[in-house]
Amino acid sequence: MRQIITLALCLFFASNLFGQDDKVKELVTQGIEFHDQGMYNEAIAKYKDALEIDKNSTFANYELSYTYFVTKQYDEAIKYSTIAIKQNSNHQHECYVVLGSCLDLIGKPSKAIKTYEEGLSKFPNSNLLNYNLALHATIKRISIKQKRLQLRLLRQNLHMAVAT
Repeated sequence: MRQIITLALCLFFASNLFGQDDKVKELVTQGIEFHDQGMYNEAIAKYKDALEIDKNSTFANYELSYTYFVTKQYDEAIKYSTIAIKQNSNHQHECYVVLGSCLDLIGKPSKAIKTYEEGLSKFPNSNLLNYNLALHATIKRISIKQKRLQLRLLRQNLHMAVAT
């Protein structure tokens, strides 16, 4: 009898967890739709609703960081992209791009470069990370790093080689 009750409780909790996951995905998808329509405050509200259900949703954390980035709320974008990076999510690559871009825009170029390099240590073939780091190095006239990045890009035979 105990085994039946235990099994029933496990099934009940499992179905609730899957239902929560579906609800989180639904809210994030709605947020993306709002974002795509330029309705950023509504998008942020949907992502936050999703995070109330599951604060560890990397999908919601990434999308929230990106919307904050687009709306130039860089401190918030940094906060949520950092959370998603620490979660080792499948959105980690994009979060490094958001985080590095934000750090650059708030006047922390050294931290931006370190962020791009950290991202590249995990995603060495990332066009976006390689491009952003090379572009940043070019703009900031960091010639040694720029040359190294140009060589890396050329070796990878990418069409996005730095236009200098």
